Amino acid sequence: MIKLQLSPDINIVAEKISHEDFWGYWHLYREIPPEQFALVKLSGECLRKDSLEKIVQDLVNLQTLGLIPVVTFGWGRDLDEILKEARVSDKSIDGVRVTTKKVMPYVLKIAEHNGRTLEGVINRFGGRAMYIGPEKNVFLSEPKDADRYGEFTGNIVGIDTAPVIHAINHHRIPIVSPIGVSHNGKIRYNNNADEAGNQLYLKLGSVKLIMLTSTQGVLDEKGELIREIALRYELDDLKSRGILSKGMLNKVLSIYGTLQNRPGGDDYTAQVAAPGNLLKELFTRKGEGTLIRNGYEIVFAPVKHFVPGIIRYILEEAFNKKLVEGYFAEPNMEVGQERVGKGAVTVIPNAVEDVAYLNSFGVINGYQKNGVGKDLFAAMVNRFGKIFWRSDPRRGIKDFYVEQSSGSQDFVSKDGHLYRGYYRGLDITNKKDSLLIVKLFNYMSKRANNFI
Repeated sequence: MIKLQLSPDINIVAEKISHEDFWGYWHLYREIPPEQFALVKLSGECLRKDSLEKIVQDLVNLQTLGLIPVVTFGWGRDLDEILKEARVSDKSIDGVRVTTKKVMPYVLKIAEHNGRTLEGVINRFGGRAMYIGPEKNVFLSEPKDADRYGEFTGNIVGIDTAPVIHAINHHRIPIVSPIGVSHNGKIRYNNNADEAGNQLYLKLGSVKLIMLTSTQGVLDEKGELIREIALRYELDDLKSRGILSKGMLNKVLSIYGTLQNRPGGDDYTAQVAAPGNLLKELFTRKGEGTLIRNGYEIVFAPVKHFVPGIIRYILEEAFNKKLVEGYFAEPNMEVGQERVGKGAVTVIPNAVEDVAYLNSFGVINGYQKNGVGKDLFAAMVNRFGKIFWRSDPRRGIKDFYVEQSSGSQDFVSKDGHLYRGYYRGLDITNKKDSLLIVKLFNYMSKRANNFI
């Protein structure tokens, strides 16, 4: 065991999340280049006193561990209030602030104030921070669209990470202003803070992307936290329900584009969380906020379009058992496979009337908690609608199956095996559906085992 002098708060987090998770993540972070640890973006609201102190305490604790995150920040409503007080006209288009010659001096002022404030508070709390202002030329920028958004709204066209890496190499937490500079270094631009943070995340190749906001994360219609979002499968629905709109929609769309542009981006996530939860976002997979990911691409087609050996490998590794001979000869079988083979599902369409039978479902080792299984299910539901399946009730996956189903019941098959049968898309209180559910269980009870 590696011995470290940890602050009390770190010990508390380690106890809350599990010894294994904490040290597993710590070793992961220590094995990568220090500049690739994490990008943390703070909203303007987070820089107010109570929130700021919570964030700074977490940042200092990370520094105690030898982990140095890169920090960027915004200003949001604080700038609105300053412009209103100064009686300067202010407007936004499509969530983008129109930055004119009159607005830009106030942008520069609040950017400098927020960056210096954050640097100062970290240093007062016992940490070591370095403010990196626009004079360091981190974000090379051009006008986004001068006619539409004003001549000082920026579009990032290049990033110089040298000042950031210099700070990290000198054991300082880099506090990076999102303000951009022109090619000749004479003009300053108001870059969107989320976009600046996301592009810096891509350039550095950071493992973690975390956005701290005044809310706990993304909230649904009832104001309750949405714990996880797979954008490939849920984005349109969240937009149509009005859950994602205005600032939060732009934030999430920015994350989506960032993960899509990252090599292997399906395996990475971003988290939107509240001040005070930074450590849990870094040392547990789901944290306390909203985990956002692309969603894995699932391809469905008749079994003849796949290489049976690949599907066999996925299912046999997931179950640690061998498939029976002739498994892929079943008529009408379709296969859903994660694009590069991290998981697969086999389905018999219209097995009982218009209900599809989920024959086998597996995710290979190393990806069983990454969302592959959820995305296989989401893609399957999108394709077939009504589904039923069975599983050994002793398997650890039963909680996931309960979450995915409309109902379940134990039964014994014709060959004497105990199973739990599940169905989705049917209502047992509906007479027609209840009769159909009986047929589903009769079908499952007659099926032979898939594995030997």
